[in-house]
This record gives sequence, structure tokens and C-alpha cells, in this order.
Amino acid sequence: MFRVIDEKGILQYANAAAEKSTGYLKSEMLGKNVKILMPEEFAREHDSYLSNYMRTGNARVIGTGRNVTMMAKDGMYVPIFLQVTENMATGKRMFVGTITEAREERKSQSVLGMVREVLDTLVNPAIAITDKGIIQVFNKHAQSLWGYSLTEVVGKNVKMLMPEEYSVHHDQYIKSYLTTGKAKIIGTGRDVVALLKDGSLRNVHLSISERKDGDTSIFTGVLAVKQ
Repeated sequence: MFRVIDEKGILQYANAAAEKSTGYLKSEMLGKNVKILMPEEFAREHDSYLSNYMRTGNARVIGTGRNVTMMAKDGMYVPIFLQVTENMATGKRMFVGTITEAREERKSQSVLGMVREVLDTLVNPAIAITDKGIIQVFNKHAQSLWGYSLTEVVGKNVKMLMPEEYSVHHDQYIKSYLTTGKAKIIGTGRDVVALLKDGSLRNVHLSISERKDGDTSIFTGVLAVKQ
């Protein structure tokens, strides 16, 4: 599978294998930002990564290859091996992504494992919970924000990270969403308050997305700390 983007991240070319792997027609991809093929948690940072590379030349993946997670049109996570090269043959700076099957160690990775890998690479506080509200992932920036260690929160209800006025309704909100499909915040973002370990409160902006793992849901939350 091949895809080509320009320095703004806009897809310029995708071959037939890209259509098969992503579920998108070429006509649906070309002219769109490559972020449509990424989990939301990665997509939020991609423009700034490209901008930083253009400004400094510091690359994380360009010129190398690594296992990453792609998001198909149906929202499913797909483990892949991505190699990115820079090309100036047309007189314009282009980036060619060659995508092959994920390396052996990732082929059997669970959805939760991929979510954990995605969140652990973010520069923002991020968590993942089950559809019972139980914390499964708590990245290092979340640990720094709340003051809890990983072992203090994993397996506990996410309500421990909220003031009572939020936590008292949280289980019912999840249950209602799973029953009706009506979401108040999932797929969007809003300003909320985090309850830190020391009892202090912190204003944050929370963005939540949902991933399916078989018949269950995994909810990921990415936070931006407000000044």
C-alpha cells in the first residue's frame, strides 16, 4: 500500500491497495488530510508534527519504519508497519508512506493493546476505560497531572478522578449511552474539572472517543490542561 502526502499533510496519491486496506475509495481520500487514516489521539498532533519537522528537520518516523496504528473508514484500529520517505522529485516536498503488514509481534495485539500504545505516545494526559468505567490505561502525563501512580488507578473506577458533582452521575451516563446511543460528550470535547490526588481541582478540556473491542466498548479520554 502506498500513499503520498504534501507538506500540509494532504493526500495526493493512494493506490488500489490503500483502498482495500482503509475502506475508503481514492476519491474519498485524495485532497483530504491524512489524519482521516489515524486514530483521533494521533490525528490531533499530526499537523504540529509536520510543521515542527518542516521548521527544525527533527523527524520521528521519516526515514525510518515502525509499527503504528491506522484507523480504517469503519473506525476499526488496524496494526501496520509504516515507512516514510521524503521525495523532492516533482520539485515539491512530498512524503511517501509505504504500508505493509504489521511486524509479527503486533499481529495478535488486542484493541486495548493498540489503544495503550497510542495513548502512551501522546504528550497530553490520556486515559482509557472500559464500558464499566474501569481504568485500563493511564499514561505518564496523566500520572503527572493527577499525582497518582499507574498501580493506584488501574482497575479502579474513573470516578476517583472527578469531583463528586461529576462522579455521582458517571456510571448512569455510561449505562444510558450504551443503551440508547445518545452521547453528551463522546465524539466531542468540553471543559471539565479534574480532582487531583492532593484534593485540589484543575480545569481541563476533555475529548472522548470510543473504540470497539468485540462486543465491548473502550473509551479514551485525552485532556488539555487549561491555564
